[in-house]
Amino acid sequence: MKISLLFVLLVLAFPACFGTYVWNTKYTINPSTTDSSILDSQSGVLGYGPHTVYVNTTDTNLLTQNLFVFLPGTYAETGGYEYIVNSATLYGWKGIGLAYNNTDDPSFLDLCGGAGLLQQNCQIGYRLDTIRGTSYITPPNSINYRLYKLLLYLHAQHPAQGWSRFFTGTTGTSSNADQFIVWSKISFGGHSQGGGTVMVIAMYYPTQNVLMISPSGVITHYSVTNFTSENSYYMFTDQSDTTYVECLGMVTIGPFTDFSDILIVDTVQNKNYAPYHFLVTNSTSTKCTVPGGEHACTCFDTNLDLDANGHPVYEPVWLYMLGYQNPTITTTTTTSGRRPRSNSEGLLTTTDGGDPTS
Repeated sequence: MKISLLFVLLVLAFPACFGTYVWNTKYTINPSTTDSSILDSQSGVLGYGPHTVYVNTTDTNLLTQNLFVFLPGTYAETGGYEYIVNSATLYGWKGIGLAYNNTDDPSFLDLCGGAGLLQQNCQIGYRLDTIRGTSYITPPNSINYRLYKLLLYLHAQHPAQGWSRFFTGTTGTSSNADQFIVWSKISFGGHSQGGGTVMVIAMYYPTQNVLMISPSGVITHYSVTNFTSENSYYMFTDQSDTTYVECLGMVTIGPFTDFSDILIVDTVQNKNYAPYHFLVTNSTSTKCTVPGGEHACTCFDTNLDLDANGHPVYEPVWLYMLGYQNPTITTTTTTSGRRPRSNSEGLLTTTDGGDPTS
């Protein structure tokens, strides 16, 4: 699907909190606390754990903030991704690290054979089960119900913080919770399995921005209507990670062929990433080059490099994908959401075969 909409830069001022890093108010909430029918974990299996919530309670715009929801990777708990969730709250969002069934039991790779559209539709079905709770995942343990009940709980516990902005009523059930969530005020991000899952959430619900970070099991073929604007999807990965190849598939054979220009963020001066949607790091930091580091160093806390003020070095990338843009930067507006190929700062292009060339 080609994009013909004029690319509009969302220009929001970066506040001065690029000074010393600040941790905002944190709530750690077991899913079962929000509803006794929701599991906190699966016996003998890693993953799940508590929800992690961050909020800037002193923000004068507290009642009108939008929400950033982040899904961990396979077997990981939300406590491993506190920087990316908290960083969103430093710049005007509320932040939730959502605990969900992120195990590989059963693995969609085992369930979904074949290739092309057949295999991809199967993957979508598996992701939808995790999101809606229709088969292997019971409805109370779906992402939709977990999020809905957490929002109700946060509103009940902290009614002055504006959590009611994200739901339309309190009578939703595990089978229709998605009808009570205000998707248009929520951006979703995820790492690894979570990155592939947020893509499917945005395919079926009209969300704000979608941050697919080192995403695994991404969808390169599909035959469903996309409810979120394609200009709202962003990908960020390490070029040495296997997920880089998966992201290449999305921009060469679909669904994001308009985003085939790739920006290496390490080479960019003054953090000007606009208007790219496919962002890549070639970091030589040991946090990225240790075994497995190339998959984790994009957002997992223990693999993040921090700057002199304690901010994650990729925080500007996360913020850009959420919608922030430094207002002092002059950028080029295009009709396709892509920067002109004549500007080669940090730019890779892909051939029809998907191979990056300098």
